[in-house]
Amino acid sequence: GSVQEITDILPGYFDYSDSSFVELSEFTIVNETQYELNPGETQTITVRYSPEDVGSDDAFLYSFGPDYIHHIMPVSGSSVLPTVSISPESLDFGNVQVGAYSDQLISITPDISVGEIDIVDINSSNSVFMVVSDTSFSVLPEEVIPITVRFTPTDIDSTYSADLSLVTSVGDSTIILGTSTLIGNGTSE
Repeated sequence: GSVQEITDILPGYFDYSDSSFVELSEFTIVNETQYELNPGETQTITVRYSPEDVGSDDAFLYSFGPDYIHHIMPVSGSSVLPTVSISPESLDFGNVQVGAYSDQLISITPDISVGEIDIVDINSSNSVFMVVSDTSFSVLPEEVIPITVRFTPTDIDSTYSADLSLVTSVGDSTIILGTSTLIGNGTSE
């Protein structure tokens, strides 16, 4: 998640422990929630935003004194859908004899540095192409993950194609992060 810092500059007693984020669990206070400021002092409050879905969230941070609300501060956050690059974008296995198979490597790298990206599955739209390495893993920023794809043709003189999709989950939804096109031919020799 991302972090936003807010600085109190007015003197007084501050208590953010009962702060209402309009029931949004995406926002949490990281540091001390109760403190007292004397004239000229400041206190930084660190608010962490950990989105559960794609989109934007707005909330209010309330500072309570002994008898009233001292401050009402708006906080907001927007989530970015991570994407990955798959190299190559199109993979041609060429001619492969029926009854045999061919393994090829593709590489996965994050497009932007948003932290760890969890790949929950890798799907092929045609069963003659399958991933023989792990299909569920995490990718760190600037990391390159090799994936082994196997082509096993079933019919002679047939051309096959498929889309290979990398899937992540966001909240209760699954989202395709990237795809690669796979092509291959079944031959008799």
